[in-house]
Amino acid sequence: MLNVNDALRLPETLAAHFIPQFNIENMRVTQGFDDAPVEQKLIDIPIGKFSKTSFFRVHPDGEYTFQCWLLDLKETNETFLITQEINQLIPGLARLVRLYLATDREGNLRLVPLTLPGTNGQSNRWHVSLQHCLQLAMQKWIRIQANQPAGSYNTWEAPKLQDQPKWPTESMSELVKIGARDKIIAAADHPVIRRLLGEDII
Repeated sequence: MLNVNDALRLPETLAAHFIPQFNIENMRVTQGFDDAPVEQKLIDIPIGKFSKTSFFRVHPDGEYTFQCWLLDLKETNETFLITQEINQLIPGLARLVRLYLATDREGNLRLVPLTLPGTNGQSNRWHVSLQHCLQLAMQKWIRIQANQPAGSYNTWEAPKLQDQPKWPTESMSELVKIGARDKIIAAADHPVIRRLLGEDII
C-alpha cells in the first residue's frame, strides 16, 4: 500500500533541482545584527507646525534658524521659498519668516516658520504667541493648539519628559535645502511667478 508521505515526497532528482544546496549556518542571525553599517539619510523635512497632539522641542542654538521669504499658495496647499529679488516682483504676497528646526518625540524633523513683523514694525498676536511657544520649546517638551477666540496658542508642557532630543549633524542651510527641495523659486520665469504676474503660460 502506498504511503501518503511517500506519495508527497519529491524524487531525489527533482528535490535537488527545487531545493538549493547551501550551508544552513548562513541563515543564522547573530546577536549583533543591529550593528550593520547602515546610515539613515534625510530626504524630507516638512515646513510647518506640528499637529496639536504632538509634543515637540526646538533647537536652542541660534545657528539653527534661517530667515527667508515664503510664498504660500492656499489653493494648492503649497509653500515656496523665494529669493529677495522674486519677492520684489510680487510685493505683498510673500511673508518674511524665521525657520526654526524642531523635532517631535519620534524624531521627525520640521522647519517651523515664525512670521516676522512687517516693515511698519507691527506684530500679529498669533505670531507673538507662537514666538513665546518656540522659545519655551527650546527648554521643554510642549504641544500647542490654536485658541481662536483669544487669537493665540494654548500651550501644554510635559514635565515628566526629561529626555533630550537627538539633533541632526547637517547645517541649517543643508536642512532648509532638503525641506524646500523642488519648492524653491529663484527665477522670474517660474510658472508660479508668471501666473501671479498675470502672464500667459503656454
